[in-house]
Amino acid sequence: MMQKKRFTLIELLVVIAIIAILASMLLPALGKARHKATEIKCVGNFSQMGKGFMMYSDDNDDQLVPYWNSVNNSWDNGNGRGWFDGSVTTGLVAPYLNHVVRGATLGGWYRSWDNAFIASPFACPARKPLGYILSNYEVGKNVYLHGLGINSRMGDTTHRKQKLGAVKKPARSAYIGEGLYNSAYVNWSSGSRVVYPHEYNSEFDQASFLSNGPGKSTFLFMDFHAECMPRTIVPNSTRDNYHAAYATFWLFNPLSSTELSLFHDKW
Repeated sequence: MMQKKRFTLIELLVVIAIIAILASMLLPALGKARHKATEIKCVGNFSQMGKGFMMYSDDNDDQLVPYWNSVNNSWDNGNGRGWFDGSVTTGLVAPYLNHVVRGATLGGWYRSWDNAFIASPFACPARKPLGYILSNYEVGKNVYLHGLGINSRMGDTTHRKQKLGAVKKPARSAYIGEGLYNSAYVNWSSGSRVVYPHEYNSEFDQASFLSNGPGKSTFLFMDFHAECMPRTIVPNSTRDNYHAAYATFWLFNPLSSTELSLFHDKW
């Protein structure tokens, strides 16, 4: 009778070592694939939202979507409608997207007093808002978090009334981007900073401002194309000084003499 050959300890260790090496080679590739999948999802979401922004301009004499549509640029005791409002009855963009979601802002999240957690269909899958809520808010209270911010110039007294046709370089000017949980604006400063949830942990951006380094963030531009942009390209005032505020990325239509003299497309 022939004896069955058994593996020696050394042979088993060699097999385990080979498996470990293969796993170490595959895991980074799987991680990159996961990052790419969420990036593609976000770009698709922004492209879809772009249709809503386009239709708003079509219905409002070519006007860009403002932060608030009231005369005094505020909520105005319920008379003002905000771009970020997720309700089809009180939002500016939500009706065009059929955004029928309980509580959640456009691209954001809502945690109800009875602990229901609801995400907008346009919310970024790479972000972790539930952990932020549990760390910063007590149970039993309604919590509304933003996921997106509109270019803050859409909220100032001069640029908010501009028309789409007046935008100098629409393919180079950001309309909306991924922002802080507690702000519906994004711009070049640390206070209304962009967050970079792709290929980076955006919870670090929520906690502190990083002017340069890893990470990518999704933007909708004023020609309605969407793109995921590296942090190293997006202008910010810490890295690029005052030049950031006058880049075509943030300044879509220079109006004052100062804006006209400093306006540039070098980013």
